[in-house]
Amino acid sequence: DNDLFYTTDFDSNSIWTPQHPNIFTDGKTIFSTASGGNNIQTTYSDINIEAGIEYPFEFNVIKNTGGIKVFLGGNFHVISAGTTGNVSFNLVAGTTNSIVVITRMYEPYDIEIESFQIGRTSTTNISDGELTINGGPINQDIIDLTAGKFYTIEFDLNTASESDIEFTLGGHTETITANTGKVKFNKYAGNENNNLAIWSESEIKIDNLNIYKATELDPLVKGSSVTINNGDFSTSAQWDSSSGVSISDGTLKFASNDGSYKYVKQTLNNTEIISGEDYIVSFDIIKNTGGNLAIYLGGEVSSSVQNINGKKFLIIKAGTLNTDFYILRKTNGIAYDIEVDNIKIYKYKGVVSNLISNGNFSSATNWVTKSGPGSAYSRITSGLAQLYSWGNTPSFYQQVTSLIPNSKYRVNFTLFKSFGQDLVKVMLGGDTTYQSDNLGNGTHSIELTAGEINNQLYFSLGETTQETFFSIDNVSLEKVLEIPDNTTTTEVSIENGDFSCATLSTEKLDNVNTFKLFPNPTKDNLTIQVKENTNFNIYSILGKEIRTGHLKNGENTINVSDLNKGIYIVNVYGVNGVTSEKFIKQ
Repeated sequence: DNDLFYTTDFDSNSIWTPQHPNIFTDGKTIFSTASGGNNIQTTYSDINIEAGIEYPFEFNVIKNTGGIKVFLGGNFHVISAGTTGNVSFNLVAGTTNSIVVITRMYEPYDIEIESFQIGRTSTTNISDGELTINGGPINQDIIDLTAGKFYTIEFDLNTASESDIEFTLGGHTETITANTGKVKFNKYAGNENNNLAIWSESEIKIDNLNIYKATELDPLVKGSSVTINNGDFSTSAQWDSSSGVSISDGTLKFASNDGSYKYVKQTLNNTEIISGEDYIVSFDIIKNTGGNLAIYLGGEVSSSVQNINGKKFLIIKAGTLNTDFYILRKTNGIAYDIEVDNIKIYKYKGVVSNLISNGNFSSATNWVTKSGPGSAYSRITSGLAQLYSWGNTPSFYQQVTSLIPNSKYRVNFTLFKSFGQDLVKVMLGGDTTYQSDNLGNGTHSIELTAGEINNQLYFSLGETTQETFFSIDNVSLEKVLEIPDNTTTTEVSIENGDFSCATLSTEKLDNVNTFKLFPNPTKDNLTIQVKENTNFNIYSILGKEIRTGHLKNGENTINVSDLNKGIYIVNVYGVNGVTSEKFIKQ
């Protein structure tokens, strides 16, 4: 996707000008004794080449009986006759002209090449106590990373970036644009691995990288602020309280000399508090010697806040009685000391949308349909997914690559029933099921916890006892974002975050020094054989992370059928660093 990089399988070559019209065949460039052509060429502007910049080239040579030359602005590299297989080299773009040429050195020798790729040379190093990234990734495994949880990432950006910076945590990527100075953002971790990867197209210099379990709300969770006066308790204005409650020294204090229930309250703006809607209450517990707090909004109470200190977040649905916000110290007759500060209230957005594609069924793209036996069928037609059956269970589903097991999701869809029963069945991750026998026409939202069996969002008919037909449209899947349950700022174990040691791709825990990779080239499956459990990732030759995952001791089969033709790099991690091998996807 990066416009500085270029790749082609020679299936679509409108930018290349050949000497002979039949030079592109079956995804290859072929110079044969019968073609009458010696070269193909294009311009710097067509593939975003800049004069004076060094570029890495890679391609697969299938046949080479006479030698190949690649020209870049007048500069060239020679692949000698007889050299076949994966070829890679670096070439500086010259200034003689602005033309890129691939040519055979002599006629009438046969030449065939495929999977042609160009990338900008990347620079990633650690020196003088800071990290420099320019077009290449750096990564580290974090042993105490938990999938689905929020983390705060912060660092010093010492050099402004001309492009976005990508942070990938557990397989989920956050793209940020930042100026120099302190950068801080929240990100929930994916479940693909325990890896933190940083990538930037243009040069950046960063220092003092830290990761914490989040104690601040992710912007995706937090909606607009609700006006609350003196939430920092700088004064007691706007607050009503029972006896034994005081506001002093910038905190709310429940006295220790009275063991009865105590409260403080404030009436909020009735245009900002809407009954039935969810809100987030955030506050700091400065001191708590053993008591519990209950939070009320509009008469609705949240679950009790137990005997804890630190930052706390609660989700509470506004009640219908009023627009009052209450904090109540609950007691069993013992006068516990409790001090509270920094109260904030936000509307709760609570979802990441939309995690699937083509939910309006404009085509069958991304969806798999499975018809039952007999006349039962599942089909996508006229902008709808349709299911028909009598006793069988036709279905349709889509793979959700970012699905996190045991995390909460919201499934939205519109149901149009023509006749029969309302037996709608929805599964997420393979082992969590929603089924309704009375779901009527219209738009519906249901919450499911993702299972661990697969990554599918799955719709089907239930076990019908009569002829049934209905249609589904407007499907979307949203992750219900969880509020951080951590009450103190806990630093995650990231090593060398101050970059005082020049160690790239920090060592992993597992001792995997070598691995085997086969078949190579491959069209569908790639087997990676390792000696112990470990992690791996696959990068394009241009430095973009394509896939990550875990490997078990022995042979592991990785499906790469969805990758574009080209050359890829597999990294496998061990205590001595990273071992890399290249493979060709045909």
